[in-house]
Amino acid sequence: MAELGLYLNNGLRQDVAAGRHNFFKILSQTFESQGFKVYLFENTEAERIASVDRDGYSLFHLENPFHDRALDVRLAYMYPFWRIEKAQWREEFRVARAAFDPSKFNDEAALKFWRFWRRKLLPDLPPRNPAIGTVLIALQGRLDELRHGQTMTPIEMIRETLAQDGLRQIVIKLHPKEKYTEAELDFLEEFHDLDRVTFSGDDLPQLLSRADYVVTQNSSVAFKGLLQNVPAILFGAADFHHIFQNVNTEGAARAFRNVTSMKLPAAKYFYWFLQENCINAGRKDAGERILANCRELGWQV
Repeated sequence: MAELGLYLNNGLRQDVAAGRHNFFKILSQTFESQGFKVYLFENTEAERIASVDRDGYSLFHLENPFHDRALDVRLAYMYPFWRIEKAQWREEFRVARAAFDPSKFNDEAALKFWRFWRRKLLPDLPPRNPAIGTVLIALQGRLDELRHGQTMTPIEMIRETLAQDGLRQIVIKLHPKEKYTEAELDFLEEFHDLDRVTFSGDDLPQLLSRADYVVTQNSSVAFKGLLQNVPAILFGAADFHHIFQNVNTEGAARAFRNVTSMKLPAAKYFYWFLQENCINAGRKDAGERILANCRELGWQV
């Protein structure tokens, strides 16, 4: 019998074993319908290395699929959208390499999809108030390190934003799930006494409603800002780079100059990225899309 190993962290693995996770329930049932036996393993380095010598295929969660029978599965920024990939880095995902052409999409279908998720995810959406004129800097982790795909460190990104935009108020939001070291927080001290800079713990929709644009490395905040028509500048490589300004490719001066001057095809991009390039676990064809993705990436299923 063909075999599939799912490598999942504690908590998620228990939910999947109990049938409480919709996407992995669909995935498991789909593979079982193709004659596979599905096994659950801890998502540890030792187990992933052991997968090389195990029979069948391996599906890692948020990890580098380092051997030829392994793939990676991850949430595509919001439920119920998922993706299965072979690449390690987000800028190498298939959607990142695909061309987005807004002229090829039906305005009505894209707008209907965008409005549905806007109402569902943001039922109490505050009204946009661009007159306030803020820049939202969405930080991630390792504030003083230059990581893969980044043009500058996060600290340098803040400095560059202050240099490029001398008019707007700068609102900095720390990542709520990051555990910052004392050394990292010390690096932020230089910004605390600046009149134009504030640190905020407000909810994201509130912050986006007041923002002219977002600055980030490649945080999902930029993608989620599409539901509020907020443009963004990326300082790092990303899979959702197509309609945002990118310092890697354009340079900082041009990115800041263009960020508020170009029309953002938010609804069409949101539809294209999620509905056409991800697996919607809420649709009846989710199992077929899972198999199609795996076949496209070389699995015989």
